[in-house]
Amino acid sequence: MAAAAYLVWPEVISSGYDDPEYSELILKGAQPEFPDPNWADWRMFMEDYEDTLRGLGCGALLAYTTEGLPWEQIEWVSPAEMAAAADRLADLIANNAPEVVPVVEEYQDLFRQDGTPRALQLIEDLRVVKAKAEFLQRLGKTRVAFDLQV
Repeated sequence: MAAAAYLVWPEVISSGYDDPEYSELILKGAQPEFPDPNWADWRMFMEDYEDTLRGLGCGALLAYTTEGLPWEQIEWVSPAEMAAAADRLADLIANNAPEVVPVVEEYQDLFRQDGTPRALQLIEDLRVVKAKAEFLQRLGKTRVAFDLQV
């Protein structure tokens, strides 16, 4: 399965992806890129680990939207919450916390077959999530969620 993930803000969804900032930042590549499609594919499976992630203080990583998801079901979080959750999960993985072993095992890196361990690749991807959330926070965005495109 190949998917794509972006961090979006409410105006992107409410405008039907016709938000001028979205076009400039996402479509023209002004934002740092997510590793794609490995991050998006992995992210789609995280619903199976919702209780674990929320219990570890990483629940903001679950905020998402996708085509057809009703507006009221989108769980928006602040960019600071998203960055903190990514940072927290990366730290837990780096410290071999037993609670995150299944989360790391679920990670599927289908395209970067460079010999880097999955845990390290996932940490690198989480650092990209943090950088993107911080980038959007600097732009004044107050709420974000992953836009998962399958």
